Amino acid sequence: MSDSQEPRAADWTNSSAATIGEAVIAGATAGGVDHLFFVSGSEIAFLQEGIAKARAEGRPAPRLISVPHEHPALCAALGYAAVSGKPVMTAVHVDAGTLHHGGALSTAAHAGLPVVLTAGAPPVANTGS
Repeated sequence: MSDSQEPRAADWTNSSAATIGEAVIAGATAGGVDHLFFVSGSEIAFLQEGIAKARAEGRPAPRLISVPHEHPALCAALGYAAVSGKPVMTAVHVDAGTLHHGGALSTAAHAGLPVVLTAGAPPVANTGS
């Protein structure tokens, strides 16, 4: 679909989602993502929960690939996208996780591969606390 065209009904999908995690997973699945390279963190556990619930209810969801560090997670995701030709997704722990993606970000930027990078939000506190 070009930028000048209006979306068609066939370009949209409906999905029920009770949580943000379910909505993100449903959207990723609808977009063709079948693998999520995941570096665990408490603020992104909702993605794990979304996948678990979708599987428990018989709905499609990406395969969760747990990786212990962000750099190899992005490298693995790029490799998967290059070999499969499919879009892939990463989820990493807060801003430091995004920084650890850093060694592979240049490769990702120049590779032209379909990779979605996501990260959790850092903890915040009220002013003066």
